[in-house]
Amino acid sequence: MAVFTVNKDRNVIPNFRNLTKTTQLGELDSVNQCSVSLIPSFHDIQSLASDWKKTPSLVIALDLMNHAILSDNKSLTEAIEAANYVFSHPDSTQRQKDFAGKFIGKDILNENHNYNVSFQDFLTDENRQRIRHKIKDLKSFVMIYIRNPFAYVELARLYSIVGNKKQAIRSITTAAHLAPHNRYVIRSLIRLAVHYHEEDLALFCLRQNQYLLKKDPWILASDIAVTTSLSLPATNVKKGIQLLESWNDNMFHISELASAIATLELMNGSRKRSRGFFKKAIENPNDNTLAQVEWANSKDSLLNIDVNYEDLNTFYEAKARDSYLAKKWQDVIELTQKWFVDQPFSKTPVLIGADVAGSVYQDYDTASMFCKAGLISHPNDPLLLNNIAYYHALKNQTKEALEYLDSINFANADQITQLCAKATRGLIHFRNNQFQQGRVLYQEAIEAAYSNNNEYLYFVAYLNYAREEIIANPAQRQTFIEQVEKIPGGLSLDIDCLKASIIGNRD
Repeated sequence: MAVFTVNKDRNVIPNFRNLTKTTQLGELDSVNQCSVSLIPSFHDIQSLASDWKKTPSLVIALDLMNHAILSDNKSLTEAIEAANYVFSHPDSTQRQKDFAGKFIGKDILNENHNYNVSFQDFLTDENRQRIRHKIKDLKSFVMIYIRNPFAYVELARLYSIVGNKKQAIRSITTAAHLAPHNRYVIRSLIRLAVHYHEEDLALFCLRQNQYLLKKDPWILASDIAVTTSLSLPATNVKKGIQLLESWNDNMFHISELASAIATLELMNGSRKRSRGFFKKAIENPNDNTLAQVEWANSKDSLLNIDVNYEDLNTFYEAKARDSYLAKKWQDVIELTQKWFVDQPFSKTPVLIGADVAGSVYQDYDTASMFCKAGLISHPNDPLLLNNIAYYHALKNQTKEALEYLDSINFANADQITQLCAKATRGLIHFRNNQFQQGRVLYQEAIEAAYSNNNEYLYFVAYLNYAREEIIANPAQRQTFIEQVEKIPGGLSLDIDCLKASIIGNRD
C-alpha cells in the first residue's frame, strides 16, 4: 500500500533557489530602517564594502566592482556579491550586466537551468545530463574563483537536486566559511541542513550570527522556524515580536518572521494570537509565507486566513495547498508539478501529486511518475520505491512491482515504510492469485498498525486488503462493505477514496 501522511507539520524554513531567482524575489534587499546615502563618500575599498553591506544599491555595487579591479582584489566576497547583484538587477543596463558577468565569470552562477522546463522535461535524461554538466562547469569555476561563496551555494543546490548529500553539505559549509554572515548563504545552509536532517549544522550557523539575529528579520524567522521544528525553546520569539512591533520598513521583509511566530502560537494552541500574526504576515507576503498560511488553514480549519492569489502567479506551493483544501484536484496535479520544478530537491510535492493522481483519479501512471521524479533527489528512498511498486501492482504489473519492492534497503526504512511494504507484497500476491500468502501479509500489516496505535495505517491497510478480497471472492463483497462503512470519513484523502471505490462496487 502507498502512504502519504508521514509528516503533517510544516515550518517556515527558507526556500532554496539560485542567486538570480532569490534576488529577483526581493529576499536579498536591504532591510535597514535607517537612512543611508546611496553615494559612497569613501574611496577606500573596505569602506565601499562596508557601505555595500549596509545598503546594497547599483551605484555602490558598480563602484565597488571598479575598485576591486583597480586594486586587484576581485576575490573580495562583497565585490563578488555586488557583481551578482548587478547581473540580476532589473534596472541594470545591458552594459552593466555584461561587466558584472565578466567579473564573476561568464554568468555561470546565474544560468536559470530549470525554471523554464516542464515537469516531464525535467525527468528526461537530457535535462539530468544538463545538471551534471552544470556541476562540472561550476567545479571548474571554483578552482579559479576559490573565494566565491555563491558558486559553492549553487554547487550545493545542484548536488541536492541529484541526491548527493555528501557533496551538497561539503559545498554549503565551504560557502558558509567564505561568507559566514551573508543572508543568502545562511538561509541556503539552513534549508539544506533541515532537508538532510542535519539540524545541528543549521543551529551552529545561527549561533554564529547572534548580531544578525538582533536586526535581520529573515535570519530571525529562520531561527524561530528551526527551533520550532525541533521542539526546542524558542528563545528569540520575544525579540521577534519586538522587531515586528517596531518595524517601519517594507512589510515584505517581516513576512516570514510574522509567519514563524504565528506557527509557534498555533502549535501552542493560541488560535487568536496565531491569526493576528498570520494577518500581519500576509500584508506583503512571499511564497514561503503563503504556503505556511495554507498549511495552517489545513491544520486548523477555524483559523480561516483568506488569501487572494489573483496576482500571485508563481506561488506554486501555496496555490497547490490552497487547491488541495478546495478539492480542485486537477489544479493540484498541475501545481505540484510546477512546485517540484521550482524546488526539485523536495519530496513533498511529489507525494501530494501522487496522492491526488492515484487516489482521486486512479491514474497510476501519473502517480508513479511523481514518485519516480522524487527518486532524482532521493535515490533509493524506501517510501518512494514502495509507492511505485504499489502503483505497478494495481495495474497488475507484478513483475515490475517486485523489482521496485525488492530494491528497497530495509535497513534504511522506518517502521511505517516496512509496514507498507509488507502490505504491498500482500497486494502483489493477491494479483498473482496467491491469495493465502497475500492474506497472511495483509493481516500482519493490519495487526502491526493496530499494535502501534496508528489509526491511519490501520484503516489504509484494511481497505487495501478488503478491496483485494472482494476482487478475489465477490461473494464476500457485502461482508467487507459492512466493515468498510464503519470507517469514519474525512480522515485523509486516500482513505476516503479507497472507501468510495469499495462501496461503489456494490450491485
